[in-house]
Amino acid sequence: VTWTATLDASKFVFVDADVAGPGTGTFADPFSDIDDTQTGYGNKIAVLRGSTAQHVPTTNVRLDNTNYPSTLMGYPGESPVLDGASGYVSCSTGNGGDDLSIINIALDGSLTSPTTSSYAIRADMDGGTGKRFLVWGCTFRNQDQGTAVGENPSCVHFSGQTTEREYVAVVDCTQEATSIAPFIGAFDVKRFLIENNTISDIDLSTQIPTGGANGIHLSLKDRLSYLTVRANRLIAPSHTGVILQVAQQNNDVNTTDQEVCWNTFVSNSFTNRETGVITWGVASAGGIVPPNMFQYRNSVVVQNSRIPLGVLNYTGVYTNDLLIEDELWSTDGTLYITANKGYGDEGGRYDGTSDSPLSNDGTPDELFSYGAVQPALLGSSDVDANGLLTGAARTTYLGTVGAEV
Repeated sequence: VTWTATLDASKFVFVDADVAGPGTGTFADPFSDIDDTQTGYGNKIAVLRGSTAQHVPTTNVRLDNTNYPSTLMGYPGESPVLDGASGYVSCSTGNGGDDLSIINIALDGSLTSPTTSSYAIRADMDGGTGKRFLVWGCTFRNQDQGTAVGENPSCVHFSGQTTEREYVAVVDCTQEATSIAPFIGAFDVKRFLIENNTISDIDLSTQIPTGGANGIHLSLKDRLSYLTVRANRLIAPSHTGVILQVAQQNNDVNTTDQEVCWNTFVSNSFTNRETGVITWGVASAGGIVPPNMFQYRNSVVVQNSRIPLGVLNYTGVYTNDLLIEDELWSTDGTLYITANKGYGDEGGRYDGTSDSPLSNDGTPDELFSYGAVQPALLGSSDVDANGLLTGAARTTYLGTVGAEV
């Protein structure tokens, strides 16, 4: 059997900032300005080429499947850059919100004076509908909070406000150390995959706290269901010490089935309250953790905080400072924790005089201290060609002192 693949050139529009332009948008004669894709190219695939940064217009780069391109992608083998000093990538909130993609783009910079908060990609619903949204293989650099201080700045922002964007994936992305902004802020997303992303040396200590998630690297809130956070590497100092927070400010029957697994989280926080991973049910959600919350096979180190994983009640006060190695199933069938590894510098769980709400066995729970995190000195023979621990070093250090980072 012989298969013949053909390419429909009419589905594409090309942009190359390295050419003189203005061009016609074809492969042979590309536009030189991305703004030219914003009229007459509804539901097309906009392909960026060249090494010169494309400047996002003040009206933003819009994506939808009706009036604007539905996909923004870098040409294979090239690394095109979008300069976000004047705008961001905005995705439709109306009926054109299905099947949108941003692939292989370096998003560089953010608005210096945003009207609300700073974003590189903003995918709000606010009354619209949208299914199948992909951010794949993108790089984020030089994002910050901007001079206009608002809640929940992030490189990638999802907001629903009573409607949900479904089938969303942020995978294989990198946030470089030049950024000082949270990576993902999400509200109202259904069937959401966050996988194989790398965040290294991001310090949020310069973020001006205004509420929301200014100091949280992954802030996942409100009516999130069928959520998977898997195989991500977040190695980042943070002034709040919160690397991942799953929080329910608003809750309904669709808030269910959340999974956090196989992640490596390392923080160098200097706070005594927060943790590496938080599961939080707050007041307006009835103070509950969503049904079927699974946390397993995570490696968490919080060098200067008291514990790597916590569960908070609706007032924001700890009900449990969990030993992350514990195998724990809550009595109401909402939270399952097993086979994790983690260390926190100050240690301590419970006070030795009161009963844990989850164990609820009528006896005081003991005070436990991890002790300080001990550094591991590794040689070239302790890692393989992929940088993974091998041999005796793997047996000794894997998952116990932040190794395999």
